[in-house]
Amino acid sequence: MVNQRGKEQVFMSLVVYCDKFDDNIKAKLVNYYNILNENFTEIEFIIVNDSEINITDQLESDMKSTVINMSAKTGLELSLKAGIDFCIGDVVLIINSLDYNLDLGIITRCYNELANGFDIISLSPSDIKISSKAFYKLMHISGLKHELYTEIATIITRRAINVLNKFKHSTFYRKAMYGSLGYKHKWLFCEITSFNTEEIPTKINNAFNYILTYSTFGTKISIFISLLCLTISILLGGYSLGMKLFYDQIFSGWASIMVFMSFGFSGIFAILTIMCKYFEILVNNTLLRSQYKISSIDNHS
Repeated sequence: MVNQRGKEQVFMSLVVYCDKFDDNIKAKLVNYYNILNENFTEIEFIIVNDSEINITDQLESDMKSTVINMSAKTGLELSLKAGIDFCIGDVVLIINSLDYNLDLGIITRCYNELANGFDIISLSPSDIKISSKAFYKLMHISGLKHELYTEIATIITRRAINVLNKFKHSTFYRKAMYGSLGYKHKWLFCEITSFNTEEIPTKINNAFNYILTYSTFGTKISIFISLLCLTISILLGGYSLGMKLFYDQIFSGWASIMVFMSFGFSGIFAILTIMCKYFEILVNNTLLRSQYKISSIDNHS
Protein backbone atom coordinates (compact mmCIF):
# COMPACT_ATOMS: atom_id res chain seq x y z
CA MET A 1 0.00 0.00 0.00
CA VAL A 2 1.34 3.44 -1.00
CA ASN A 3 0.28 6.67 0.71
CA GLN A 4 -0.16 10.11 -0.82
CA ARG A 5 3.53 10.89 -0.47
CA GLY A 6 4.51 7.88 -2.54
CA LYS A 7 5.89 5.90 0.40
CA GLU A 8 5.04 2.31 1.23
CA GLN A 9 3.01 2.19 4.44
CA VAL A 10 5.08 -0.46 6.15
CA PHE A 11 7.64 -0.58 8.94
CA MET A 12 10.84 -1.65 7.17
CA SER A 13 13.94 -2.73 9.06
CA LEU A 14 17.34 -2.93 7.39
CA VAL A 15 19.99 -5.20 8.92
CA VAL A 16 23.39 -4.88 7.24
CA TYR A 17 26.58 -6.78 8.09
CA CYS A 18 29.90 -4.93 8.28
CA ASP A 19 33.15 -6.80 8.90
CA LYS A 20 35.80 -4.54 7.42
CA PHE A 21 36.59 -0.95 6.56
CA ASP A 22 36.79 0.53 3.09
CA ASP A 23 36.93 4.10 1.81
CA ASN A 24 33.33 4.06 0.57
CA ILE A 25 31.68 2.65 3.70
CA LYS A 26 30.12 5.99 4.67
CA ALA A 27 28.66 6.58 1.21
CA LYS A 28 27.20 3.07 1.12
CA LEU A 29 25.54 3.43 4.53
CA VAL A 30 24.09 6.81 3.59
CA ASN A 31 22.81 5.39 0.30
CA TYR A 32 20.94 2.51 1.98
CA TYR A 33 19.55 4.82 4.63
CA ASN A 34 18.23 7.26 2.02
CA ILE A 35 16.65 4.50 -0.06
CA LEU A 36 14.65 3.30 2.94
CA ASN A 37 13.85 6.76 4.28
CA GLU A 38 12.54 7.98 0.93
CA ASN A 39 10.39 4.94 0.15
CA PHE A 40 8.94 3.66 3.45
CA THR A 41 6.88 5.48 6.07
CA GLU A 42 8.71 3.91 9.03
CA ILE A 43 12.24 2.58 8.97
CA GLU A 44 14.78 1.02 11.30
CA PHE A 45 18.46 1.04 10.33
CA ILE A 46 20.60 -1.59 12.08
CA ILE A 47 24.31 -2.09 11.41
CA VAL A 48 25.96 -5.20 12.82
CA ASN A 49 29.61 -4.34 13.36
CA ASP A 50 31.80 -7.46 13.29
CA SER A 51 35.01 -5.45 12.88
CA GLU A 52 37.29 -3.30 15.03
CA ILE A 53 36.33 0.01 13.42
CA ASN A 54 34.00 2.58 14.96
CA ILE A 55 30.97 2.50 12.67
CA THR A 56 29.35 5.46 14.46
CA ASP A 57 31.99 7.74 12.97
CA GLN A 58 30.80 6.72 9.50
CA LEU A 59 27.20 7.89 10.02
CA GLU A 60 25.69 11.25 9.13
CA SER A 61 24.35 13.30 12.04
CA ASP A 62 20.73 12.99 10.88
CA MET A 63 20.81 9.19 10.39
CA LYS A 64 18.71 7.45 13.04
CA SER A 65 20.36 4.08 13.38
CA THR A 66 21.49 1.36 15.76
CA VAL A 67 24.99 -0.14 15.73
CA ILE A 68 25.38 -3.59 17.28
CA ASN A 69 29.05 -4.19 18.12
CA MET A 70 30.01 -7.85 18.42
CA SER A 71 32.34 -8.66 21.30
CA ALA A 72 34.59 -10.85 19.12
CA LYS A 73 34.82 -11.93 15.49
CA THR A 74 31.52 -13.80 15.14
CA GLY A 75 31.01 -14.39 11.43
CA LEU A 76 28.26 -13.56 8.98
CA GLU A 77 25.40 -15.81 10.07
CA LEU A 78 25.49 -15.34 13.84
CA SER A 79 26.16 -11.60 13.51
CA LEU A 80 23.11 -11.20 11.30
CA LYS A 81 21.18 -13.38 13.77
CA ALA A 82 21.93 -10.74 16.42
CA GLY A 83 20.58 -8.03 14.14
CA ILE A 84 17.47 -10.04 13.25
CA ASP A 85 16.77 -10.68 16.94
CA PHE A 86 17.06 -6.95 17.68
CA CYS A 87 14.93 -5.53 14.84
CA ILE A 88 11.18 -4.95 15.20
CA GLY A 89 10.06 -4.11 11.64
CA ASP A 90 7.12 -5.76 9.89
CA VAL A 91 9.40 -6.49 6.95
CA VAL A 92 13.18 -6.94 7.27
CA LEU A 93 15.77 -6.38 4.56
CA ILE A 94 18.98 -8.29 5.33
CA ILE A 95 22.14 -7.39 3.39
CA ASN A 96 25.05 -9.79 3.79
CA SER A 97 27.80 -7.30 3.01
CA LEU A 98 28.40 -3.65 2.22
CA ASP A 99 30.41 -4.85 -0.78
CA TYR A 100 27.10 -5.37 -2.59
CA ASN A 101 25.78 -2.19 -4.18
CA LEU A 102 22.03 -2.79 -4.23
CA ASP A 103 20.06 0.01 -5.84
CA LEU A 104 16.40 0.97 -5.42
CA GLY A 105 15.35 -1.09 -8.44
CA ILE A 106 16.71 -4.35 -7.02
CA ILE A 107 15.28 -3.71 -3.54
CA THR A 108 11.88 -2.77 -5.00
CA ARG A 109 11.89 -5.90 -7.17
CA CYS A 110 12.40 -8.08 -4.11
CA TYR A 111 9.86 -6.17 -2.01
CA ASN A 112 7.15 -6.39 -4.67
CA GLU A 113 7.33 -10.19 -4.61
CA LEU A 114 5.81 -10.10 -1.12
CA ALA A 115 2.53 -9.08 -2.76
CA ASN A 116 2.58 -12.37 -4.70
CA GLY A 117 2.21 -14.44 -1.53
CA PHE A 118 5.89 -14.96 -0.68
CA ASP A 119 7.24 -14.34 2.82
CA ILE A 120 10.93 -14.85 2.03
CA ILE A 121 12.70 -13.40 -1.01
CA SER A 122 16.37 -14.26 -1.41
CA LEU A 123 18.61 -12.43 -3.86
CA SER A 124 21.41 -14.35 -5.55
CA PRO A 125 24.03 -13.47 -8.19
CA SER A 126 23.42 -15.04 -11.58
CA ASP A 127 27.00 -16.33 -11.73
CA ILE A 128 27.62 -18.71 -8.79
CA LYS A 129 31.08 -20.11 -8.10
CA ILE A 130 31.72 -23.77 -8.94
CA SER A 131 32.83 -24.53 -5.36
CA SER A 132 29.57 -23.09 -4.02
CA LYS A 133 27.52 -25.11 -6.51
CA ALA A 134 29.31 -28.30 -5.43
CA PHE A 135 28.62 -27.56 -1.75
CA TYR A 136 24.92 -26.84 -2.36
CA LYS A 137 24.64 -30.01 -4.45
CA LEU A 138 26.17 -32.04 -1.61
CA MET A 139 23.71 -30.49 0.86
CA HIS A 140 20.83 -31.42 -1.44
CA ILE A 141 22.04 -35.00 -1.94
CA SER A 142 22.57 -35.35 1.81
CA GLY A 143 18.93 -34.75 2.66
CA LEU A 144 18.17 -31.01 2.34
CA LYS A 145 15.07 -30.94 0.15
CA HIS A 146 15.01 -27.29 -0.99
CA GLU A 147 17.52 -25.72 -3.34
CA LEU A 148 20.34 -23.47 -2.13
CA TYR A 149 22.18 -20.67 -3.92
CA THR A 150 24.66 -17.98 -2.96
CA GLU A 151 22.72 -15.36 -0.99
CA ILE A 152 23.59 -11.66 -0.97
CA ALA A 153 20.37 -10.19 0.47
CA THR A 154 16.98 -11.27 1.80
CA ILE A 155 13.61 -9.68 2.44
CA ILE A 156 11.60 -11.57 5.04
CA THR A 157 8.29 -10.88 6.80
CA ARG A 158 7.82 -10.65 10.55
CA ARG A 159 5.76 -13.83 10.79
CA ALA A 160 8.51 -15.81 9.05
CA ILE A 161 11.08 -14.33 11.44
CA ASN A 162 8.95 -15.35 14.43
CA VAL A 163 9.12 -18.98 13.26
CA LEU A 164 12.83 -18.66 12.39
CA ASN A 165 13.57 -17.51 15.94
CA LYS A 166 12.10 -20.71 17.35
CA PHE A 167 15.01 -22.69 15.93
CA LYS A 168 17.75 -23.10 18.55
CA HIS A 169 20.62 -24.46 16.47
CA SER A 170 24.00 -23.28 17.71
CA THR A 171 25.08 -23.49 14.06
CA PHE A 172 22.83 -20.87 12.44
CA TYR A 173 22.39 -21.09 8.65
CA ARG A 174 19.40 -19.05 7.52
CA LYS A 175 18.91 -20.18 3.94
CA ALA A 176 19.03 -23.85 4.96
CA MET A 177 16.28 -23.13 7.50
CA TYR A 178 13.96 -21.16 5.19
CA GLY A 179 12.53 -24.33 3.67
CA SER A 180 11.42 -25.54 7.11
CA LEU A 181 9.49 -22.44 8.16
CA GLY A 182 6.26 -23.29 6.35
CA TYR A 183 6.19 -20.05 4.36
CA LYS A 184 6.75 -19.56 0.63
CA HIS A 185 10.32 -18.81 -0.37
CA LYS A 186 11.54 -17.52 -3.73
CA TRP A 187 14.99 -16.97 -5.20
CA LEU A 188 15.62 -13.97 -7.47
CA PHE A 189 18.78 -13.60 -9.56
CA CYS A 190 20.61 -10.46 -10.63
CA GLU A 191 23.86 -9.43 -12.29
CA ILE A 192 25.89 -8.76 -9.15
CA THR A 193 29.32 -10.19 -8.37
CA SER A 194 29.45 -12.15 -5.11
CA PHE A 195 32.27 -11.45 -2.66
CA ASN A 196 33.96 -13.78 -0.23
CA THR A 197 33.39 -12.26 3.22
CA GLU A 198 35.09 -15.12 5.08
CA GLU A 199 38.57 -16.60 5.06
CA ILE A 200 39.01 -20.03 3.46
CA PRO A 201 39.64 -21.97 6.74
CA THR A 202 36.51 -20.36 8.20
CA LYS A 203 34.48 -21.24 5.12
CA ILE A 204 35.64 -24.87 5.27
CA ASN A 205 34.83 -25.14 8.97
CA ASN A 206 31.40 -23.56 8.45
CA ALA A 207 30.66 -25.82 5.49
CA PHE A 208 31.48 -28.89 7.57
CA ASN A 209 29.25 -27.66 10.42
CA TYR A 210 26.38 -26.86 8.06
CA ILE A 211 26.52 -30.30 6.42
CA LEU A 212 26.47 -32.08 9.78
CA THR A 213 23.72 -29.86 11.23
CA TYR A 214 21.32 -29.42 8.31
CA SER A 215 21.66 -32.69 6.44
CA THR A 216 21.88 -36.39 7.20
CA PHE A 217 25.33 -36.70 5.62
CA GLY A 218 27.18 -37.37 8.90
CA THR A 219 24.69 -39.97 10.07
CA LYS A 220 24.60 -41.73 6.71
CA ILE A 221 28.40 -41.95 6.48
CA SER A 222 28.73 -43.16 10.09
CA ILE A 223 26.05 -45.81 9.66
CA PHE A 224 27.52 -46.92 6.32
CA ILE A 225 31.01 -47.36 7.80
CA SER A 226 29.61 -49.16 10.85
CA LEU A 227 27.53 -51.52 8.70
CA LEU A 228 30.49 -52.13 6.38
CA CYS A 229 32.72 -53.06 9.32
CA LEU A 230 29.91 -55.19 10.75
CA THR A 231 29.59 -57.07 7.46
CA ILE A 232 33.36 -57.64 7.22
CA SER A 233 33.46 -58.90 10.82
CA ILE A 234 30.62 -61.35 10.17
CA LEU A 235 32.27 -62.64 7.00
CA LEU A 236 35.59 -63.09 8.80
CA GLY A 237 33.78 -64.85 11.64
CA GLY A 238 32.09 -67.20 9.16
CA TYR A 239 35.40 -67.86 7.40
CA SER A 240 37.15 -68.61 10.69
CA LEU A 241 34.33 -70.91 11.81
CA GLY A 242 34.48 -72.76 8.49
CA MET A 243 38.25 -73.19 8.84
CA LYS A 244 37.79 -74.62 12.31
CA LEU A 245 35.07 -77.09 11.23
CA PHE A 246 36.45 -78.30 7.90
CA TYR A 247 40.23 -77.92 8.06
CA ASP A 248 42.54 -79.72 10.45
CA GLN A 249 45.88 -78.24 9.41
CA ILE A 250 45.63 -74.86 11.14
CA PHE A 251 47.39 -73.49 14.18
CA SER A 252 45.82 -74.54 17.43
CA GLY A 253 43.52 -71.85 18.87
CA TRP A 254 43.73 -69.59 15.80
CA ALA A 255 40.21 -70.26 14.58
CA SER A 256 38.67 -69.88 18.04
CA ILE A 257 40.37 -66.53 18.60
CA MET A 258 39.33 -65.25 15.16
CA VAL A 259 35.71 -66.33 15.66
CA PHE A 260 35.62 -64.65 19.05
CA MET A 261 37.19 -61.41 17.78
CA SER A 262 35.05 -61.26 14.65
CA PHE A 263 31.73 -61.68 16.40
CA GLY A 264 32.90 -59.46 19.26
CA PHE A 265 33.69 -56.62 16.86
CA SER A 266 30.41 -57.30 15.06
CA GLY A 267 28.60 -56.48 18.28
CA ILE A 268 30.67 -53.31 18.75
CA PHE A 269 29.94 -52.05 15.24
CA ALA A 270 26.24 -52.85 15.64
CA ILE A 271 26.17 -50.77 18.83
CA LEU A 272 28.04 -47.92 17.09
CA THR A 273 25.41 -47.90 14.34
CA ILE A 274 22.66 -47.44 16.91
CA MET A 275 24.70 -44.81 18.79
CA CYS A 276 25.16 -42.75 15.63
CA LYS A 277 21.40 -42.37 15.36
CA TYR A 278 21.08 -41.51 19.04
CA PHE A 279 23.81 -38.86 18.75
CA GLU A 280 21.96 -37.30 15.80
CA ILE A 281 18.78 -37.03 17.88
CA LEU A 282 20.67 -35.56 20.86
CA VAL A 283 22.45 -32.94 18.74
CA ASN A 284 19.19 -31.88 17.06
CA ASN A 285 17.43 -31.42 20.39
CA THR A 286 20.20 -29.85 22.50
CA LEU A 287 21.41 -26.27 22.47
CA LEU A 288 25.17 -26.63 22.60
CA ARG A 289 26.32 -23.11 23.45
CA SER A 290 25.47 -19.43 23.36
CA GLN A 291 24.91 -18.34 19.76
CA TYR A 292 26.59 -14.92 19.89
CA LYS A 293 27.91 -12.26 22.28
CA ILE A 294 27.38 -8.50 21.97
CA SER A 295 29.81 -6.01 23.50
CA SER A 296 27.64 -2.88 23.11
CA ILE A 297 24.66 -1.35 21.31
CA ASP A 298 24.95 2.28 20.17
CA ASN A 299 21.87 4.28 19.20
CA HIS A 300 22.67 7.08 16.76
CA SER A 301 20.21 9.89 16.15
